[in-house]
Amino acid sequence: MNDLMLTTLSAMQRDAYRLERVSANMANMLTPGYKRELVVEQLEAAAVPFGQQVADGMAAPVTDEVTVDARRDLKPGPMNRTGRALDLALSGPGFYEVRTPQGPAYTRQASFRIDDRGELVDAAGNALMGANGALTLAPGAVDVAADGTVRQEDRVVGQLRVLVPDAGTRMQALGGGLFVTEGRLSAAAEGAAGVRQGFVEGSNVDTAQEMVQLMGAVRHFESMTRATQMYDDMMGLAVRKLADL
Repeated sequence: MNDLMLTTLSAMQRDAYRLERVSANMANMLTPGYKRELVVEQLEAAAVPFGQQVADGMAAPVTDEVTVDARRDLKPGPMNRTGRALDLALSGPGFYEVRTPQGPAYTRQASFRIDDRGELVDAAGNALMGANGALTLAPGAVDVAADGTVRQEDRVVGQLRVLVPDAGTRMQALGGGLFVTEGRLSAAAEGAAGVRQGFVEGSNVDTAQEMVQLMGAVRHFESMTRATQMYDDMMGLAVRKLADL
């Protein structure tokens, strides 16, 4: 396939990927604790420098390649007051760890409840992990301090655990506000993250920003489509002219 066609088709694939990510962000605009995805383009240099390729007499030099990747925007979302004692929003960086049937997962969704076993669980029934494992509470009022200390009747019953992804750690959404990671997470530094009892965190998706990304991707895709069609028409005309000779 011609290099120009490969270039335009590659650009159209990147636009389609960007549209998928924007769609996912828009679909989760009202999901508590959701972190939007950012599409990042990277230019990967060819394995052999262009000058060396010329010196080696390559007929079709291998050019640099543009790749796209999605990364999580961990900027906090707005805080919404609910007044529920077990709504425990996080201010600042970090995630709660929950125990799922598939292993540990991480979330900023902060609406918890006490199940039949007395464990503090999320909406899906996944146990919230504290500093010493799952948190077990007795019936009655619960007070949670900003540092994550959990008390009942002036008795400390546990400590919430807040983890922050290390540099380079990738987070993949599982749905339901849960994430799994490729990399390590470390305990949040003292004072870096705070627990706000009676609040939930909203999504950090900015509708206006997503619409700008959407329109830019659509227009670029249309431009690449026109360029591909024009090139195809030119090649068709050239073939017909050659046939007439």
